[in-house]
Amino acid sequence: MITWEIISFKVSSNLGLWFVFETINEANSKVNLEWALIHSDQWFHYTNPWYIKLLKDYWVIQSMSRKWNCIDNAPTESFFWHFKDEIDLSNIKCFNELVKYIENYIFYYNNKRPQWNRKKMTPVAYRNHLINL
Repeated sequence: MITWEIISFKVSSNLGLWFVFETINEANSKVNLEWALIHSDQWFHYTNPWYIKLLKDYWVIQSMSRKWNCIDNAPTESFFWHFKDEIDLSNIKCFNELVKYIENYIFYYNNKRPQWNRKKMTPVAYRNHLINL
């Protein structure tokens, strides 16, 4: 079931690997990730053997965008395009404000922002619609 709902995310002030593992573990605690497709880039977090093993342990299918091929990563690229287009970070003064701002945007995106390709429903409404079919 593809809803485009953001299930889990982390914002980090450094590039440590921990936040990637926390995001996957948190997502798995909310929904069954078995056979889920996770989109990522080819950066060091997502090519790390421990990360790849974690995905295999949860039976998650990994899709890494190939260079110059945004189709591989279309859902993630679409989200970030909207995110960058719809936010205004000019008044953010510190990291904690940034985290709160992103949390608020994710809530808005999941619960208030209709998706044209999801029958003009929000991702959460579309998920509930599919569950009730």
